[in-house]
Amino acid sequence: KIGLLVRSAVAAAAARMASSTARVIQAIKPHNPLIKFRAGSARPDRGPTQTTASSTAMKATSTAAPASSKPVGSTPRGTGIDESQLPARYARKPMSQYEADYIQRGGPE
Repeated sequence: KIGLLVRSAVAAAAARMASSTARVIQAIKPHNPLIKFRAGSARPDRGPTQTTASSTAMKATSTAAPASSKPVGSTPRGTGIDESQLPARYARKPMSQYEADYIQRGGPE
C-alpha cells in the first residue's frame, strides 16, 4: 500500500514538473536582434582603405628616411623627451603636501 502511494506521489510530481518545463519552453522565444547590418558592410580592420593608406605611408617613410636615422624603438629608456619640452596637457600635475605625506607613510594611517 505505501509503495503504491509513494509511486503515485512521485508520478504526480513528475507530471507537474513536466508541465512546468513545457510552460518554460513555450515562454522562451527565439532571439530577435535589434540592430541589423547590411550584408556587405565593410569592416574597418579589414577595409581596402587601410591597406592602401598603410602601404602609401610605408613607401613615403622608406623614401624620406635618411640612412643615418636610427630605427624606431632604438632609443634607450629614460633618454626620450625632457619633461620641460612636453605640452602642458602632458605635464605632471604638482603633488600636494597631503599626497606626499600619504606616500611617505605608506598609505592610510
